[in-house]
Amino acid sequence: MLQQSESKKIRSEKFLKVSIKKSILISVLFFNLTFAWGQSIFTNPITGTNPNTSNPYIIGQTIDANITVSGIGRGAGATGANANDRYNANSWNTAAIDISAYFEWTLTPSAGCDIDFVSFIYTGQASGTGPTSFAIKSSLDTYTANIGTPTAGGTTISLTAASYQNVSSAITFRLYGFGASAAGGTFSINDFTFNGTTACSATTNTITTGSITGGPFSVTCTTPATGSIAFTSSGTFTVGNNYTAQLSNASGSFASPTIVGSLASAANSGSISISIPAGTAPGAGYLIRIISSTPAIFSNSSAAFSISLSGSPCSLVPPYVTSLLYDGCNVSCGTSSEGMTEILFGNTNDFSLAVNAANITLNYTTGTSYNMTSTIVNNSATTTALNTAAGCPGLFVDAFGTTLPTNASFLIVSNALCVSALVWNNLCGTGPIYVIYAGNGSIGNTWRDAGNFGNTAGTKSFSTTFITTDASVNSLSFSYTAPASGSDGNYATWGLSGGSASTQGNFPGCSITPIVLPTSLISFQGTYINSKSELSWQTASEQNNSHFTLSHSTDGYQFNVIGTVAGSGNSTETRDYRFMHNYPHPGMNYYKLKSTDYDGKEYSKGIVAIEAEFNFSFYNSLTSAIELSYASDIEIFSMDGKLIQSSLNTSSVPFTKSGTFFIYDKKTGISERLFIP
Repeated sequence: MLQQSESKKIRSEKFLKVSIKKSILISVLFFNLTFAWGQSIFTNPITGTNPNTSNPYIIGQTIDANITVSGIGRGAGATGANANDRYNANSWNTAAIDISAYFEWTLTPSAGCDIDFVSFIYTGQASGTGPTSFAIKSSLDTYTANIGTPTAGGTTISLTAASYQNVSSAITFRLYGFGASAAGGTFSINDFTFNGTTACSATTNTITTGSITGGPFSVTCTTPATGSIAFTSSGTFTVGNNYTAQLSNASGSFASPTIVGSLASAANSGSISISIPAGTAPGAGYLIRIISSTPAIFSNSSAAFSISLSGSPCSLVPPYVTSLLYDGCNVSCGTSSEGMTEILFGNTNDFSLAVNAANITLNYTTGTSYNMTSTIVNNSATTTALNTAAGCPGLFVDAFGTTLPTNASFLIVSNALCVSALVWNNLCGTGPIYVIYAGNGSIGNTWRDAGNFGNTAGTKSFSTTFITTDASVNSLSFSYTAPASGSDGNYATWGLSGGSASTQGNFPGCSITPIVLPTSLISFQGTYINSKSELSWQTASEQNNSHFTLSHSTDGYQFNVIGTVAGSGNSTETRDYRFMHNYPHPGMNYYKLKSTDYDGKEYSKGIVAIEAEFNFSFYNSLTSAIELSYASDIEIFSMDGKLIQSSLNTSSVPFTKSGTFFIYDKKTGISERLFIP
């Protein structure tokens, strides 16, 4: 009788769940269900500068509490194109639909929840040479049927069909464009909204946070703080379950949580060791919550606690001057040409910089102050001569009218730079080096070709102001002591904060060495492989380099140290380095590289971005089978949409064909592309 009663109760609750979505007049006070009402479940007005630089773009989106979303992204066949306040791309110029050229959105209901879709509404625009044909499809049928009739300017796509109701697993929508008359023709999404409702059945599993030990916590820019958090739980957690501790921001928001610890356990109580990352912003409103993996359950939040930060700010490094060649090598350029071979060396560090006189100010401040960069000009002929003299084509790039990227080395020189007076080949392998040419002249508020920084004894000074593309203003002052000898080729170097020169010396024979570019970096790059982020970098030379520091971020702004790698001290040989980040977050991950000298001076070496895509399938060439990360029901499709093979409740599918295929998980609705050699 009890079993029959329970069966009736379940049927009654299912009937009520369907009915209540049709009429909000029925009361739900006495039933074990929770609902989230409201038309918009995922929307983004898409504002900001060049949203296309993120794939996917998530800034500004608003989502229902019962779902997670990917943001708006694009396929490999669509290339991002710069445009403000819209997600813009080109390469829509295939005559027929290209299954890799699309905009896409993925919506995933939380465990125990489902979505009833109503509509997808968007506005967009296409250039005159942009796509003329459009299609919108979903992962429910492996992107086979066109759902509605999308247009370049936008429309409302109805999602009221039965297949888009009670969706309980991840679903992806893709908007394809094709038929553009030119590869550069653009199509963009200006804003979008998914309308519908979500509903969640109650779960019998719970997690309750306990006390935190080790707090209040104190961190520095390089040193984390450790402690633990206790918890109890109820219900059944399966073997392989992981409890993960997440840290909120200083105001208690978990919008972008930081993982601070984990525990592999199926037990109903325990303690998780936690580590508060170095450089965490100070505040008194931090919270910790715990999430289980199987099933996926959120705990309540802990009591608020404080984190203090010493040695701050731990911020992004602005552009700065690394060194100066102040005694010009004017032997081959004439007796009044000191300023023609004076060179200021710099790096953009963590910012980008548009090259023009409004954004770059170099003031010589010894005695009567004057602006040496009141004009900035192009000089392709001298740039060609520089590359010829160095013997490594492409080393030098004329910076006029360009925007320097992050971690870009640059020179500020006279437009009348005397190339033949200096030896440049030691800088090969350190490029590209962007050359900023200051308008030359003998008097007035401009670069002085007869001499600026001085070859006479005494303390000299100058200042710089760089206005970066995010409109931040970065100003520093510099000083050095010129020797009485005034030998040609004297130089000075500085750390990140300017001030007095950290080192001074001379280039014998006016042969420039990479000492002007501390720890000269050839490359810094990242690759996502085997569910890990592999970071690699290469140096052409190192001067007093103690170690490298790697930091990680999920938003590109707040970075946490994840490891250090010993440097090579002093080296004139090419050195290769690698670092593996074992736990990247799903989506975009940002990594910052910094070098530290023995005297503590730090140098930013740039930022790379890696998108972590967690695949559920891979091909095992030893067993000639498609292996899944879990048992499921899958279908295998060819690239033209033909069903090739299907398999039920398995984690290994024998497969001997080669090529590119779509693997579709019928249980979750997730599909992914798999290449088999």
